[in-house]
Amino acid sequence: MVGRSRVWFCSRYPVASRSIPAARNSAVRLVVLTALLLFVGNSGSAAGAPGPAPRIGGTFLQLLDHHQEWSATEWSSLFDAFAAMQISKVVVQWSVSDDLAFYDSKTYRHGANPPLETILGLADSRGMKVSVGLWHDPGYWRNVAAPAQAVEVYLRRAMLRASAIAAELAPLVTKHPSFDGWYISEEVDDTNWVQPERRRILKEHLKSLSSSLHVLTPNADVSLSCFSSGNMDPGSLEAFWKSVLTDSSIERLMFQDGIGAHKLELEYLAPFLSALKRATAASGRSLVVIVEVFDQTGGPGRDDGLFSAVPAPLARIDRQITLAAEYATPDIVAFSVPEYMTPAAGEASRKLLEAYVRKYIKADSPRAATQPALLH
Repeated sequence: MVGRSRVWFCSRYPVASRSIPAARNSAVRLVVLTALLLFVGNSGSAAGAPGPAPRIGGTFLQLLDHHQEWSATEWSSLFDAFAAMQISKVVVQWSVSDDLAFYDSKTYRHGANPPLETILGLADSRGMKVSVGLWHDPGYWRNVAAPAQAVEVYLRRAMLRASAIAAELAPLVTKHPSFDGWYISEEVDDTNWVQPERRRILKEHLKSLSSSLHVLTPNADVSLSCFSSGNMDPGSLEAFWKSVLTDSSIERLMFQDGIGAHKLELEYLAPFLSALKRATAASGRSLVVIVEVFDQTGGPGRDDGLFSAVPAPLARIDRQITLAAEYATPDIVAFSVPEYMTPAAGEASRKLLEAYVRKYIKADSPRAATQPALLH
């Protein structure tokens, strides 16, 4: 069953990189509150012209060992849930995790039914777009916290591995009309890259990898995700990302809002989104906002156990979507529909999906006419 194992999420929110030390909370909040007050005074130009009602347009899909055993019916049911939400974009977070491939690789081990081509085929048939992730290293956060010289060697090796995976994948993915580009699986925080030397190392890594991907597939966009734990104020975060994006060929910056993991709070989120919108606009890139549709109940940042979470209340998700829509250019992506908004993930997830469809998908729209049948 999707979402039953919570080990899958630990790589996304490790203790070392995602938590704000308690002693710093007051100072961080003071900085952010000051930025928020400045932002409110200048918010007239942020909202822009009114447009269609915002909604989630995409989702991450984090592949795990058990997905190698899924049947065609199980995959079809998952895409039925995506269709019920009118999702048009899927981000496959990685195609190789450690040394396990989720495609028919000649280099890495894989299961009997590696799912990537099934995912692309279902997306083809439903008119969806798919960004394909590359290499996930379970030791990534430990490795990037090492001394700078060791980090430089590690990222050079990671770049070579990711580039080789992309080269092996290219003949498979480019034959699918749903293929929409590459997703760099290494997330970027606001903690490990503050020092100038470490920032240089990161920038060189992203420049080399994005350039390699564009040589391989010139027409495919490259995406990268980031998050904030409040270790940079919004102004510093803007300068950081303007510099990183200008020196690389990454087209899409995807910002995790941090609400589900309690790393940022809704009342402090707007200045960070505003800063990233300015950074992406100045560098000619697009900003994708990732709405966390879960509520963390245990694990890193809360206790010593494994990560655990439940589907978030729709009222909170609605506030996240409304705020994200002011800054996303153009996409809002959920993390993550498979675990928190599908019938297969449990009763609470099914109820959240039903509530979302009732609220966001108009009953009289042509595409929504058959939606209730998909939810049971």
